[in-house]
Amino acid sequence: MSTTLDKPGERTTSSPSSPSFGTLARVVLRLHRGALLTWVAVVVLAGAGLVWLRWVGGL
Repeated sequence: MSTTLDKPGERTTSSPSSPSFGTLARVVLRLHRGALLTWVAVVVLAGAGLVWLRWVGGL
């Protein structure tokens, strides 16, 4: 058997609070982690390739 402490006619509802910017940023970064890591890897590899081409005199 369960009991409640609220009065029978009283209903309490809590309105959801809006998430902060930090929370939203963390969720977006976590969701797109794979794409972000892939993009960073492509940029690093492209940069390394350009440095190598400059070093060997190809560019």
